[in-house]
Amino acid sequence: MFESSYCHRHHISPTCACREDGGTSSSICDDALNAACEELGCDESRLVRRKRLEQKRQLEIDEAQEPAIYVGSVATGDKVMKSAEDRDRIANTEGIIAFEMEAGGVWEDVPCIIIKGVCDYADSHKNKKWQDFAAATAAATMKALLERLPQTESGMMVSYESI
Repeated sequence: MFESSYCHRHHISPTCACREDGGTSSSICDDALNAACEELGCDESRLVRRKRLEQKRQLEIDEAQEPAIYVGSVATGDKVMKSAEDRDRIANTEGIIAFEMEAGGVWEDVPCIIIKGVCDYADSHKNKKWQDFAAATAAATMKALLERLPQTESGMMVSYESI
């Protein structure tokens, strides 16, 4: 995760306008949005050091890959969050632990538990590098949750209304 004020834009291209304008999240060119940090020259010294990740680096590989489950308020919307500054402001004022857009509004129609796999930091440095891992983690978490639900004699799960 990069510092909130550090935008994913052309840092090494001498010709792109998004390099020259200070790189606000609203002025990042389409080419930059679809490019990897390595291609744009994003400065890894601007990465935020986090104790949790430093601790995981000290673990054996099996322990380090164990998923973590967080429970809390998740903001939902109809647009992808690409501004780290907006993300941090909303998270701090509203007590939000994550942002998502796929399950938005479903709770209004169907009482449910939403399980999400996190694959990016809701900022301009988005990429799909961790998307498959996040999806597999969410699927495994859902499977583990379903295995804990009581079942009827026929093997069917008990509905939420009868629990």
